[in-house]
Amino acid sequence: MARAFSTVLFCLLMSVACAPLQVVECGEDTSPFPLRLRPWHEKIWLSFEIPIIAVHSILSDERVFYLWFYENTFFDAVNRSHADFHGDDPSILTVSNDGLYAEVVATDGRQVRVECSVVQDGVNLLLTVQNNTNYTWPEIAALTPCFFPGSPDPRFPDPPIDELFRDEERARTWFVGANGLLPLRNTDLHVNQKLGRGVADYCRGNECDPNWIIHGDAAAGLMLRESSDGRWVAGIAWEDFLFSQGHNPLCCMHLSPCIGVLDPGETRVLRGKIYLFEGTRADCLERFNRDFGGQ
Repeated sequence: MARAFSTVLFCLLMSVACAPLQVVECGEDTSPFPLRLRPWHEKIWLSFEIPIIAVHSILSDERVFYLWFYENTFFDAVNRSHADFHGDDPSILTVSNDGLYAEVVATDGRQVRVECSVVQDGVNLLLTVQNNTNYTWPEIAALTPCFFPGSPDPRFPDPPIDELFRDEERARTWFVGANGLLPLRNTDLHVNQKLGRGVADYCRGNECDPNWIIHGDAAAGLMLRESSDGRWVAGIAWEDFLFSQGHNPLCCMHLSPCIGVLDPGETRVLRGKIYLFEGTRADCLERFNRDFGGQ
């Protein structure tokens, strides 16, 4: 009791003595960073748990986006296949107690790791991939994290969806084209315009999904979504990317970082970033251009 009283007294004295006057709450989160990371392990409607990193704003706890890392690989990355599902592969998710750092590490020998570090204006991502196969991954080899606003199915309410970012009408999701932001109104693959020929050549020589509709019109590694009230924006970026795609069952955004060309035993490291802040799509594009030089 005496110790508790002393702590309260100290806080009161500090709030009076410090100039300018500032009220200090004991135990208050005083970090200048506006986002926090939290762990989730959910099945949603799947038959297995998936590791999910929740990115929350401390300005409004209802503002949240989730990172499922990772869902798929493409074009002979990790396995020889034009597309391969990895959502049920074993991995370890770790989040620091202060919510400022998280990582997901593959545990089945795939040598894939993503580190997430909260910074002043977002979450820096660092992806490390090692090729432990016996063949060289092509330039278009990629993997796909799922960036989504929560579960839209009321039968499976976790992780809770941010209703402002649902965008089931496909009106507020954008990717970068040659002349700026373009609305993403379909579920097609919008391929990096520099790699479109490589994707076409691969699919001519291999069996690709016949349902794919591919456009070679993406110019930079950024996808974003504006909130329905027009006050917030969320986005994900990578310094090197294969395609933008979205509007799947989780109301998600898929921006695929490129991890080729990669010879056996070699490692590639890529920078990325998550954005979640009060602002517009133009603000997000400006920050992306600052962070990644417009690619």
